[in-house]
Amino acid sequence: MKLFLPLLACLLSACQAQPLKQEPWANAKPGSHVLGAGAGWGWADFDLDFTGTSGFLDGRTGADGGDLNPKSGGALRYQYIVDEHLRLGAAVEIRRVEPGNVAPLGIGAILPQFQGKRFTSYHLLLQPRWYFDPIGESKRWQMFVGADIGWIPYVHINGTIVYGGGVSEPLAFRGDDYFTVAPVVGGSYLLNDNWTFDFGALYEFPLGESEGDVPLLIVASTGTNEVQHEGLILFWTLSYQF
Repeated sequence: MKLFLPLLACLLSACQAQPLKQEPWANAKPGSHVLGAGAGWGWADFDLDFTGTSGFLDGRTGADGGDLNPKSGGALRYQYIVDEHLRLGAAVEIRRVEPGNVAPLGIGAILPQFQGKRFTSYHLLLQPRWYFDPIGESKRWQMFVGADIGWIPYVHINGTIVYGGGVSEPLAFRGDDYFTVAPVVGGSYLLNDNWTFDFGALYEFPLGESEGDVPLLIVASTGTNEVQHEGLILFWTLSYQF
């Protein structure tokens, strides 16, 4: 983030000196298309609910949460320009994150802690956007609002259960799909007649959870985990209008 902001300032300063060959946003006419690629950074956390379904942990329940630390990722985006204000879009995002340690049954219980490894999640998004009239003396700026409606096909997390006293075993959580929704606000700057730099922020809420069974061999038990996430994300994209 510290490196990105100076690079953005240099990019915008360089492009401000480039005259446009057409009227601003002439290529953003109804029926046009936009392709983009970008990345982002987030501050998110996750919740885990555990329910024992057989064996020693049958009937035991507990919940805990932790930070979901971003490591890398990216996105490919497409928009169809309906009119001068409305755009309908879709995106594919890949996020590489690292979960914090959680203890859903509490410290001192038979299942004190789950230490998850870095994992990758895939997000398929619908992205309706409403663009306001261009602003500024050069008319190169456009602000927008919208929503991201996301579908996560699955959540796969590998890690280790630590029971205490040096006793542990590997655990692989294989959760099913769930949905998310996020309000979005941002801006778009016209770099030249075809290229724009887009940026903004969104707050992502879960509309369900990823559920999956987990076997616990050492305590001869099985259980069900439910996992969901929530958080703030900043994003930036380079886009081409045609």
